[in-house]
Parts: sequence; structure tokens; C-alpha cells
Amino acid sequence: MIKDIVVHVEPGTRGENRLDLAIALARSHDAHLIGLHVIEPVVLPEFLLQATENPLSELLIDAAEAAAVQAQKLFEERIRVEGISGEWRLARGGASAQVALSARYSDLTIVGQPDPKGPISVVRPDDVVMESGRPVLIIPYIGALPQTADYVLVAWDGSREATRAVNDAVPMLTKAKKVKVVVVNPQSGPNNVGEIAGTDLGHHLARHGVKVEVGKIVAPELEVADALLSALLDEGCDMLVMGAYGHSRLRQTIIGGATRTILDHMTVPVLMAH
Repeated sequence: MIKDIVVHVEPGTRGENRLDLAIALARSHDAHLIGLHVIEPVVLPEFLLQATENPLSELLIDAAEAAAVQAQKLFEERIRVEGISGEWRLARGGASAQVALSARYSDLTIVGQPDPKGPISVVRPDDVVMESGRPVLIIPYIGALPQTADYVLVAWDGSREATRAVNDAVPMLTKAKKVKVVVVNPQSGPNNVGEIAGTDLGHHLARHGVKVEVGKIVAPELEVADALLSALLDEGCDMLVMGAYGHSRLRQTIIGGATRTILDHMTVPVLMAH
């Protein structure tokens, strides 16, 4: 069951879109919604502090405090209008670490995908996934998205990380109209993923009342992430569920990998767990 949800709240359109989805999920699962905003410490080089009569750090601190006030007003007004259970939290420190800390005491945490053309995001979704030990729903930086996940694609490779993600997602999967478990380029391996890959998982989810089907993607010329991104687009899926960082994060950062590619190019919400 999902009984409490943490959403990272920021002022602006992206923050509002994220909050829209969080409110819809809280209502659907009768969950308590926790709005969280983090103010990070301002650290500037000494030469910048000495170069102006009005230190830049003070201006940045004022801007951060003002953004926190805006975020709180946005959250509190929305939950009042929507009539759902909720509370506001303001934290100070490293943003990803503070979000991960709150995530440890909740069933689901919602954060945004950084916009590569926007300002540097203070919350890194992969840090939250790795440090929290809890499922994290990452919302694309693109515009408004469907507020219900009617068609969910589950990426399955038999790994520990995928197992964790799928089972964390069960409360959402049971509410979907259609769930498809897919294995990309199935082959025998240490996780026993072979030609009938995904069948046992399909039976397991069906026993939970999930409307599930099992399939595979055979595209040896494509990387796993590219095959999944194509399937999401071709089939009109609303959400992807997948494990995060089956290989080391350092390796994926340097030479690439499925998690890194999905985080960079996602177009629908992605639920990840590690």
C-alpha cells in the first residue's frame, strides 16, 4: 500500500506539474502527502565575496528563502483546495541528501528530472534512488503529463534491482488498466532470463490483481535503454518501471548504461528502485 508520499516542491510550472501528479496519486491511494522544499547552503569563492559591497551570497540567500515561501504557499493552497491530507516540510542542507532522508520514511518519493537547458538542479534523482532505499518516481522536465498511469511498461531482466522496483510498484500496477512486462533481447544468463523470460513475474503480478501481459523486444542492434524508449513511444505508455544501476554508477556515468540513458532522455514518469 501507498500511505505516504513525499514530493519535492519548487515554484514554477515544472513544480506545479509535479505537484499535480502527486496530488492525483495521493487521492488515488488515499495517502498522506508531504511537500518538501530544501534550501541549500550558499558557498561562493572568496574573491566574489570581496568584489562587492553587497555580498552576492546575501542576494542568493534571499532568493532561496523567497523561493521556499512560494513553494510552501503553492503546496498549502493546493492541498486545501483539493481537500487531501498533507503537511509541509522545509529542510536545509544538501538537497539530494535531504530528499533521500525523507524518502526513507515514506512509501513513494516524487522528484523532477533535471532540465539540461535549465539551471543546475539541486536534486539529483539518481542520488535519491541510491541513498534512500525506497522507490522514486521521476517526472520528466517536459510539459504536463497524464495524471494516471493507465498503461505501464515494466522493464524486466531478472535482477535484484528490477525485482525491487517491480514489487515497490505493485500498488500502482494494480490500479493500471494495462501492464506489460518486457525483456529486451532475452538470453540465458545469471538471472535465468531466457526465452520465456518474464512469465513467472507475470504470474506473480496477476496473483496481485494486476492486468498483465508478458512480451519481449528483440532488437540486437539497439541498446536496452533505446529499445525501452522506443517501446514507450510506440505503445503510448504512461509510465516505466525499472531497476536502477545494475552495474556501478561510476561505470554508467563514464561509458553509459540503461539507467543513465533513461534518466537523460525519459519522456514519461519513471519509477526506479535500487
